[in-house]
Amino acid sequence: MSVKVVCPVIKKEAVCLSSFSELPTEIITIIITYLTILEWSDLDIVLCTHCEIREKYLHALKSGEILVNIDFDWLKTKISEIKLLNWLVARGIRVVSWKNIKLSLIKTEKIAKKLSFLQKLTIGGSKLRDKALAAIANGFPNLNTLIIESSNRITDDGIKAIANGRLINLNLLHILSCNRITDTGICDMAGGNLHNLKSLRIDISNRLGNTAVAAIANSFSNLDSLDITCSRNLSNEALSILANGNLHNLLSLDISGCGKVSDNGLVALANGCGLGKLQSLDVSCTSGMKNAGLAAIANGRLCNLQLLNIGLTNITDLGLVSIMNGTGLPKLQRLIIAGCKHTDMGLMNLKQRLPHLQIRV
Repeated sequence: MSVKVVCPVIKKEAVCLSSFSELPTEIITIIITYLTILEWSDLDIVLCTHCEIREKYLHALKSGEILVNIDFDWLKTKISEIKLLNWLVARGIRVVSWKNIKLSLIKTEKIAKKLSFLQKLTIGGSKLRDKALAAIANGFPNLNTLIIESSNRITDDGIKAIANGRLINLNLLHILSCNRITDTGICDMAGGNLHNLKSLRIDISNRLGNTAVAAIANSFSNLDSLDITCSRNLSNEALSILANGNLHNLLSLDISGCGKVSDNGLVALANGCGLGKLQSLDVSCTSGMKNAGLAAIANGRLCNLQLLNIGLTNITDLGLVSIMNGTGLPKLQRLIIAGCKHTDMGLMNLKQRLPHLQIRV
């Protein structure tokens, strides 16, 4: 049987392969990612007679290239938890996404004992509780990535448990749509054991405030990426704190959708002494941003900035002129101005003046 592979992106002619095993490992990885646990079980049987592709498959699993998505509400009618755990252990799975699992302390400790080698974990759903997070924090010492999402039962106590656990290798933490967490939990997290954290994303509705931002700015000196999108309680003071804190290694900052931020905050951000390494800044969907804020960025201290997103703000042609004439962005390569209030003439002038600049409108 021949296998036809078409690459629509490159738009080349289809390539006919005589065997599935001739597919590159990258393609096999993509295919396997879309399978359910039960389909993986069927695949195990098929691969028993195809040694070469089975080696590629097992290598992808153990190298952490494949995310195993587990929806326990659906699986509990199909497969026992013990069988599932044994299946994961036997294959050395390192990347798992758990959804809709009611994790008791005992159950979490049992899972952690068997999957202590886990490196990346996404967990969430309405059944996730603080005690389960405490067990995760102490049972998975090899985790380097933890994403907690869509849970209305996780509180500040759960975040404090994560911070004070054994996750000393954690370098990416995302807390998304967990609307019972407040500044208190984020401050406790900043005072914990997460000293190696490099990427932090927090989306807790309107509960993130200036106090939490101050704790982040003063505690996580190794951060290279910070995303506090849509934190509507953040004020200009928060931007001043970020600009003058200990985030000297920060490369990417996303404050898009922070409704209370205005030009005064952007002036403070651009002229602070702590963000000299910043390469990417997203201030899109910030209704208080006008031409004066953009002028401050164009003439400030963000001299390593390569990407600037000011989409859906009140920037006009006058703001684009500040980009053309400014001296503070010598390395700027990409500018996103989709949804701004500039004219076609203003855009044309910008393109003519800065032909090297990639502009997305």
